[in-house]
Amino acid sequence: MFKRLWAVLLAVLLLLSTAHAASIAVDFADTAALIDAEGTEIVAPGTYSFIFALDADGTLFCGGSEVNGTYRYALLDGAGNRLTEQAYDMFFLEDGVVLFTQNGLYGAMTTSGNVLVEASYTQLVSNGAGGFLAITTDCFDDQPDGLYLIDAEGNQTATGVRTLGTLNWFSGGLMPLLSAENNLFGYVNASGQWAVSPQFAYAGPFIGERALASLSTGYGLIDLTGNWVLTPKYYSLTYEDEALAFAVEPDGTAIGFDPESCAEIFRIEGEAGDYYAAYDGVVQAFGASATRLYDYSGRLIHEGSAQASYARGVNGQYILTDGVWGSECCRLINADGTLSEKAWQSLFPLFTVDGKGYYGFMAFDVTSEYSEALGEEQYTWDSDSVRYGVVDESGATVLEARYEEMSAARDGRLIVREGDVQGLIDVQGNWVYQIDLARE
Repeated sequence: MFKRLWAVLLAVLLLLSTAHAASIAVDFADTAALIDAEGTEIVAPGTYSFIFALDADGTLFCGGSEVNGTYRYALLDGAGNRLTEQAYDMFFLEDGVVLFTQNGLYGAMTTSGNVLVEASYTQLVSNGAGGFLAITTDCFDDQPDGLYLIDAEGNQTATGVRTLGTLNWFSGGLMPLLSAENNLFGYVNASGQWAVSPQFAYAGPFIGERALASLSTGYGLIDLTGNWVLTPKYYSLTYEDEALAFAVEPDGTAIGFDPESCAEIFRIEGEAGDYYAAYDGVVQAFGASATRLYDYSGRLIHEGSAQASYARGVNGQYILTDGVWGSECCRLINADGTLSEKAWQSLFPLFTVDGKGYYGFMAFDVTSEYSEALGEEQYTWDSDSVRYGVVDESGATVLEARYEEMSAARDGRLIVREGDVQGLIDVQGNWVYQIDLARE
């Protein structure tokens, strides 16, 4: 009930104000528009060549086009109002503050466009505590760079720390940094002082309360104090999220660890030369005779040929690609490992709407020729024949392949082009917003 009342109130406010809380950027070949969720035009095509969102809520955008022969961006609110002049190289949103580059140097401003730090730094990062850490010299040469602290009022103080590397991002109140004193990694705090002394051959950003680090003996995990919680003895260690640390030994054995307890979760007995990829909730094991898909518990979900590859789908599904490019080599894999009956030439995840998953697919004309050297059919595709469509998680066709271009937008919408008409549609194919490119 509250959401409905809020929607009514918002509609009334929109009659009195240009503010909007959920705008959508729609980009075309050489122009762009900003619209609301109902398709009402906020910024008309022709104002900017490109518009993109800085946040996930559709309240802050960048609008860019050529200004006197140079591409420049302006910061926009959700109503399309300019919050700055169109005089910036790029914008980034970090810790609720907008970082920007201007003439190749970094500065910072509020989300309202008020400058906090002038563009005078070669690198600048939010320290997560209302201030920034920065350097003023070339971070890519072999000379030490002094680290500076900039407070919320823009006051600059030298920290006394010198680095030979680039600045990373803060997590857990710490940022990894390469020391110019001993060429080892440590961690600085929000004030730019060493909180964990430089002692690691490598140290990455903290993910939760763990970070990937290494010594000459190998890779392991450390906690926020810099103490080892997983012994640095592994030839290769991947740590991409808080759910899994994944080690690979030279003999092809792979081990999954719980990053919190560092207890072994599973072990895969591979062979020397096997390659693994662990990210986004799945583990892929590439061997000489097969490619296998595991989840983060070590459960084998599917096994394909040595040429197979997998990708995360939606709603617990996966996408299998197993075959020669151009053939119908893509299928959906359900969580239980079963495959969709139908196959497609290309398949990619879009989004979920009301709990149902949707995928985009490509259909195109090919010519085939048998390769004696490879012992298989090889396909040449006609790029002009490419058309995009949509299927749901069951594999049922929702939209036939008739669109020349397709990409996912916010709120279960699609940016498509069909002939000279381009714009935004819902997943049923109804136009929410469109323009005729031939007339623009």
